[in-house]
Order: sequence, then structure tokens, then C-alpha cells
Amino acid sequence: QVGGYDAWKIANNITSDSQDDDDDGLPALIEYAFGTSPQASDTVSLPQPGTVSINADEYQTITFEKNPAASDITFSIESSTDLATWQTHIPIEVVPNTYRTLVSVSGDRQYLRVRVEAQ
Repeated sequence: QVGGYDAWKIANNITSDSQDDDDDGLPALIEYAFGTSPQASDTVSLPQPGTVSINADEYQTITFEKNPAASDITFSIESSTDLATWQTHIPIEVVPNTYRTLVSVSGDRQYLRVRVEAQ
């Protein structure tokens, strides 16, 4: 029996992980992972950057909603100082769906992203 992402693709007439029927710039795999519709342009549920203060230190954060039905998707938090080299981090959840960096922001630019992979 087909389930998870494969069932979602069939139900939404998706034939490719990179398909973007609603032209919102989100490929099918991302739409499934974040729980957005592949038929309606929707970028509200995309990861949002932020910061959090802990003991007078500032940490960069990233907040995003996971599709609760996407148990076949792996989410990874990655950071970079130059947008070319990325490091995967063990996520530190500050509040539900908001993750922070391990190292505080110390003047160097730091970028965060979410990597989504089908299992």
C-alpha cells in the first residue's frame, strides 16, 4: 500500500519532486514537508528567521511548521557564514518549531536554512 509522500503525490497529481504547479517557487517535496498546498501559492508556512536572547547572548533562530503527516521526511538545520559552506547542527528547540544556533551571534554573519529530505 502506498502511503506518506508517495500517496500525497498521487492525490495531488504530482509526477516529479521538483514540480511546481502553482508557480510559487516551492517544489512538491517542500510543499509536502511544510504542509502547504501544491495547487495554491502559499509561502506563509516557509521558515522564518529571528533571534532569541538567552543570558544576555543573542542567538539566531529559524521557525517553521512541519507537516504532521510527513513522518517520511527528515528535517535538518544548517548554518553558514558565507552561503557557500553549510554545516549541519543538532537542533536546539527554544519553543515548539523554533530552533536556535549553538553559538551566539558575535558580529559574524550567520545564515540558517532547513534541509528537507525524503526518507
